[in-house]
Amino acid sequence: MQVRNMFSSRTGKIACLPEEVRDDLNYRMADGIKGPELLPWLNSQPEVRDVLARHFGGRDINHQNLSAWRRGGFRDWLFRREIRLASFEAHAARSAAAGQQYQLQL
Repeated sequence: MQVRNMFSSRTGKIACLPEEVRDDLNYRMADGIKGPELLPWLNSQPEVRDVLARHFGGRDINHQNLSAWRRGGFRDWLFRREIRLASFEAHAARSAAAGQQYQLQL
């Protein structure tokens, strides 16, 4: 098994998309939306069309690309999200102990 640094750069089609698009995709995946619904939505986004035209010969994001993202970039995103949530919970507990309120910033 190869160990990958989760902060190293990814180079696949989805990794090359703007962060806002990747975040939207990741939230949809976290909500349980599956590939057959995600792919048409994703491939119809103007920002996606632009990246695919400039870097991938206009070839759509396919099931294999999405599966690779689910096993890599999406898992990294979930891990970072869990870290942020744990950090929030720790800050909230400290703030509550001090009589203050802490705002969640995911």
